Amino acid sequence: KYNSSNENQKVALNIEKFITAINSKDYKYAYNCLAGSFKNNYFKTEAEFENYARANFYENNTVTYDNFEKQGDLYICKVTIKDAKTENKKQKTFIMQLGEGTEFVMSFDVGR
Repeated sequence: KYNSSNENQKVALNIEKFITAINSKDYKYAYNCLAGSFKNNYFKTEAEFENYARANFYENNTVTYDNFEKQGDLYICKVTIKDAKTENKKQKTFIMQLGEGTEFVMSFDVGR
């Protein structure tokens, strides 16, 4: 499915993988999705990222895609993340660079 998708669909699928990892508390996988420079700036360790994720995402997140745009080799995707149990929601912007095959790295607005 991934390889036959267009670029916007690939970005959406990758965000889904990231959010699914957060929902299942697989912080190691989610942390490994992040771009190296982004990790260096905001989450030097996986534990720092896990603390952020627990505090800034919901227990069970759903995603709707609001806007895609491409700037050079970066894809900027604005999404609404909603708590599956309540009506709470928040906006986030993901920035992604697609790599070879299914490889990708991403960052997002941390909202600090």
